[in-house]
Amino acid sequence: MLKLKNILFVISLLVLLFFITPTIYAQNLIQDGDMELAGVDAWISYGALQIKEKSQIETHDGQQSLHVIAGGQGIQQIRLSNKQNQRFKLTMWYKIVNGSMRLWMGWKTSNSDIEGKVTVFNSRGEWIKFERIIASPSRIGDLRLVIVANGEVYLDDITIEETQEEVVNLLQDGDMELAGSDAWKRYGREPLVKEKSQLNLHDGQQSLHIVNGAIQQHHLSNKQNQAFKLTLWYKIIQGTINPRVGWRSSNTDIEGRNYIFRNLGEWTKHERIVISPEEAGDLRFVVSINGEAYLDDVVLSEFNLPFRIISTTPSDKSLQYINFPIPLQINVDAQGQTLEYKFIINNMVVQDFSSNNSYVWQPAQQRVGNNIIGIEIRNAGIQVYKQIRLKLIQKPPDLPR
Repeated sequence: MLKLKNILFVISLLVLLFFITPTIYAQNLIQDGDMELAGVDAWISYGALQIKEKSQIETHDGQQSLHVIAGGQGIQQIRLSNKQNQRFKLTMWYKIVNGSMRLWMGWKTSNSDIEGKVTVFNSRGEWIKFERIIASPSRIGDLRLVIVANGEVYLDDITIEETQEEVVNLLQDGDMELAGSDAWKRYGREPLVKEKSQLNLHDGQQSLHIVNGAIQQHHLSNKQNQAFKLTLWYKIIQGTINPRVGWRSSNTDIEGRNYIFRNLGEWTKHERIVISPEEAGDLRFVVSINGEAYLDDVVLSEFNLPFRIISTTPSDKSLQYINFPIPLQINVDAQGQTLEYKFIINNMVVQDFSSNNSYVWQPAQQRVGNNIIGIEIRNAGIQVYKQIRLKLIQKPPDLPR
């Protein structure tokens, strides 16, 4: 009987603690983010706007929203945080009546984005949710939010909070749930069909239906030597699709390889990790469809490798001589991982996966010109590809062999 009383006492205590323990909410760094305050003093003008006012006509939630009409000007909030190397999550609801809108998040300046990325919004006529996660730099500064309108827009329920979440999808409308297909720009000629579909979908309410054409998004990131993970769900009705992750160009893949898929009739997942080059550029995603296909749940995000690639020998885009041995090597900080390496030269495997991170290539006369060296690195669960581009030339007559 005593034991039962003790048990009942503990249960009562736990229930009491549950109800009296305060709920801790993340702090919104934005002032008047829900737009419920009187006036617009919290929202500093970025240029001379035509209209900046609270509205009760169009709201996402609550009693008011922020109504803006401008021709390339906007609103901002500054000095939101001075924490360095901190992740922040932005959430915003917007409705574009006409025109378009741009957004960026600055650090110590309102004129450029932390990641060099300006998000452009074109979808009109309904309330749409936008989310983004960024990390502040390791230098002194202050976090800023800038929203610029070229037309008429309504804004509501804007929050910026500190977070531990990983970086979100770099692609706009990757889940295909937005109205219209404005986020997906044409590549080359306009596809015969580019429309949202509720007939064939992988998840959610919609997919993107493409017939004979190509689509793309560019300027997704400018981070060099950064790993990115691509996940793509596709269903081919007829023909083929060719997804590419480009850097500074939409015509070729970072890996220098072609991924052409022909499997018909069912939803299929394509997933891989790529590493951006060490040269300046911008990350791009392109899908070419020769036939008819549906796309859904496309995610391209930064990826933290469990090891660190330090350098390659020789370096990318270096000159080498034919008929001379070329030592190839990739230097990796394994960070306790057991790694294997595979060497591929001009799409031919010359050394399969092994613990050996080097290979000696003896190029023949016919290899004069551009050559692609691929090195695949894998551990128990991850496989990545690093490319080295070499240009082979003839040996000068006075150079000893």
